[in-house]
This record gives sequence, structure tokens and C-alpha cells, in this order.
Amino acid sequence: MVSLYTECVNDDFFAGEDIFKQLWQLIRSVVFDPNVTDKAFDPDVTEREKRNVRDRIRSIYDDKTRFAQKRMLEIMRPNHPASISAYGTETAVSEITSESLYATYEDMMNNDLIDIYVVGDIDENDIIEQIKQFLPFAARDAAKQNEFLDVKVSGSVNTVREKQDMKQGKLHLGFHTPVSFHHPDYHKMQITNGVFGGFAHSKLFMNVREKESMAYYANSAFASHYGIVYVTAGIDADLEEKAVKLILEQLTALQNGESTEVELSQTVALLENSILSANDSARSQIEIFDQYKELDENFTAERLIEKWESVTLEDIKEMANTIQLEIVYLLSGKEDVSE
Repeated sequence: MVSLYTECVNDDFFAGEDIFKQLWQLIRSVVFDPNVTDKAFDPDVTEREKRNVRDRIRSIYDDKTRFAQKRMLEIMRPNHPASISAYGTETAVSEITSESLYATYEDMMNNDLIDIYVVGDIDENDIIEQIKQFLPFAARDAAKQNEFLDVKVSGSVNTVREKQDMKQGKLHLGFHTPVSFHHPDYHKMQITNGVFGGFAHSKLFMNVREKESMAYYANSAFASHYGIVYVTAGIDADLEEKAVKLILEQLTALQNGESTEVELSQTVALLENSILSANDSARSQIEIFDQYKELDENFTAERLIEKWESVTLEDIKEMANTIQLEIVYLLSGKEDVSE
């Protein structure tokens, strides 16, 4: 997914300048008239951008939490979209040429699905005419969104330990669930993840971090497109066994129905606040709608909130019982060099 985002002041504040039209002209120039000679991008610019992407790929090694998450997913889902960075690999980047990059650009322009969003104090009919005038994309067939096949889970738990020069241990647990973004119970799993470790009132935060002081941080996230729930915790490496045990106890509690109405209501309130606050900016409105339109072309925040508010404690128990541990990954410091 490649995104181009622009923003400008309302024309009403600068009468006679037609700033919005200038913005359309800029977008048209960027999209339809790139710096190309003989079906190739400028070689110097291409090499510069390749260096920038390689630097971004390498920067993950300096962020041990991101690196640990990357390694866990690579082991858990090798050669799968869940474990492949949007920046690709250094090898793939090095193979790019000015000509191959332009060929990719042409393919994108001629074949890719395009969504155009405009948010603001606008006249819809005027905007449609301006899009036709300034963005003359060729017609194309509507493409289906990517659907990721369900992964068969063996049932065994993979434990992996790796070491680097660092002090704090990074503990990452990967879980599989058949509930994904297009699953009818998606909204229930959102709530379940919130109660499990998604917020500051969650079981992981309150019991692993606050009550037992076993982790510098402890939280969970739901990667809905891939059916993955993962837990990340910063710990002292020698507490790995105790931390894993305590984390799994929180999931077991949910599976046994040991969640409360307070935990449920707080989770719903925080999710509601997060989606309603999207109205505070045009960009957030676009991102939320672009995400959820796959589920409902007539999506509104109110409809999703109604679904969240319908979730029960029994639903949380049911969802928690679909979550299955696949991998325990620990990234920790090396032994003392002198030893």
C-alpha cells in the first residue's frame, strides 16, 4: 500500500487564490509526471532512496523491542506477510534498478486499486469533477483485498532464546487465533485483547507489571489480519520462566471466565474514545474509514461502538479459549565478555 497525503487551508480564508486547485496540480505533477528519462527514474535519486530504505531496515537492530518482535514473527510465520517488513530486505533493495523501479511504478499506475479520499468543507460534486480533471486514472477492474489463509498450528510450543549486547530482556509470546479481521467475532476479540493486555487496566498490566513488578512493561496486541495475538514484556532475563508463567495465568483466567464487568466497561470506553477521537483530524478519519470499509462500505463509528457494547463476559471467555500459544521468544544480553 502506497499512500499520498496532502493538506491545505480552506480556500474561503484566501479569496481569489484557489489554493485547492494548486494542490490538485501538485498532486497531478507528482503522480503523473515523475522525474523519468527513457523509462527509468533518475539513477542518483534512485540510489539515494535505496540507501534511505537500507538505513531504515538496519535501524531496527538498534531498537531491541522491534527487533525481538521481528525475530519472533520470522520464526512464527516464516515467508508470510506477517513477518515481512514493508521496507523489504537489504538484498531485495540492492537488486532494484532505475528501470525496474519505473516498471513497478507503471504497473502500480495502470493496475493497482486506488482509493481517493477528500475530507473538509467541500462540495462533493465539485470534488468529483476536480478528480476527473486532475487525476485521470485509467479505468480498472475492482480488485479483491488480500485474504490470508488460515495457518495450521501444530499444538506444540516453540521456545527460542537469542542474545545480543543489551541489558534488558525482551520477552515476546506469539499466539494464534482463528478469529481475524473478516471473522464475524472480530469485534469480540478486540474487546478480549483489551481486557487481556491492551490497556493500563488490563490483566497483564495490573498483574505482571504493577502487582508483581516483574516487567518494565507488559502488554498485548491483536494483529487481526493474520490471526495473531502477541504479548511483549521487558524483563530481567533470569525471570523468564516466572514471567511466562504469570502471563499465561492471565490468559487462563480469561479462559476460565474470570473477567469483570469493570474490565469490560473500561475496555469498551477506551475503544470508543479511540475511534471517536479520530474525528479530531481529517487524516485520522480517512485512516479509520479506509480500515473498516472492508467490513462495511457504509461504516460508521457508531455501528462499531454498538457491536463493542454488545460484547458480554461470556463472549470474552469464548474468545480467550480460541487463543493458543505458539512461541516463546526471549532476546537477552550476552554473558560478560571477560568470562
